[in-house]
Amino acid sequence: MKLRDDKSLPPTPDWLALITMLVGGGICALLVYNAPLLGHDWMVGFVRQTFDYQYPPWVTLILRPLTSLPPRIGLAVMNGLTLSSVAVLSYRYARHTFPASYAPAILALLFALFNPIPWMILWLGQIEVMVLLGLAILPVGIPLLFAKPHLGLWAGLGSRRDCVWMTIMLVISLVMWGIWPVSLLSQTLGYRVPHPTSMGWSTLHPVIGVMGLVLLLFTTRDPLRLMAAGSFVSPFLMPYHYYILLPALGRTRGYRQLALWLASQWMIVVAGMPIIPIKMVALVFPLLVWATLAPTLRPRAMLADPDLFLNRIRATLRDARLRLARRGLL
Repeated sequence: MKLRDDKSLPPTPDWLALITMLVGGGICALLVYNAPLLGHDWMVGFVRQTFDYQYPPWVTLILRPLTSLPPRIGLAVMNGLTLSSVAVLSYRYARHTFPASYAPAILALLFALFNPIPWMILWLGQIEVMVLLGLAILPVGIPLLFAKPHLGLWAGLGSRRDCVWMTIMLVISLVMWGIWPVSLLSQTLGYRVPHPTSMGWSTLHPVIGVMGLVLLLFTTRDPLRLMAAGSFVSPFLMPYHYYILLPALGRTRGYRQLALWLASQWMIVVAGMPIIPIKMVALVFPLLVWATLAPTLRPRAMLADPDLFLNRIRATLRDARLRLARRGLL
């Protein structure tokens, strides 16, 4: 089964990649177990279950086997997965995109690991890795995309199949747990957005959200590009959330790969000096992800692409109109 019709993307579900992530996560867990990593959110939130209301209900249920372990062991496993998953997925993308050479894949792996963003997550004890695990095994991994819904769910817009499964998942969850999205949105806007390092459009400027909508309309089925555009649309964003976009390092090479890596280094500056001009510069990274992974940036060729989100919306509306016309409803 293919992830998308786009041949530049590896097929999914990629069970070998998942197994490699899990095995690599175990090895990395041993390496980082004694590292002086605070793991604040893991220790204070996930282990004590005080974060349960800040995530979709099934996300914390999936984490329960880890949060039930002794806290340092659970944190080590999550940190190990965080390192292994971004390395494996970056490497996997590069080997698929540039099969004739190992150099882009090795550099992608190194650039992903020698990067401040994963280590920020290790320090915080956060769960962005769930989205990468889900991305590797779509459509089976769709429930994991909800771990960071403000970014992960954009990846599901790449195919009608994934959109249908996301909708089914959402409807089932509403039946089981009630209108949890309202509570989640309230917590995000009331508790997370005011954080000093928050850098969504609600913190910076509404024009960034408008820019994100434009980028989204001119995005193809590529899940990384969809999430890059979605990061501009989201009213809430933290610098370490860009971990989810780091596998783009495996989809580029040469000066483009280096440019992405250099742009990602800026996130540590945002964490140290969370002021608006610094945050604005940080937006270069998702913009580069969106631009460097584009099949083309030439307006005519772009507009002619049937996989463009705008064209897919048009085609869907046209098909719906034709079906209604055949039934005599128009």
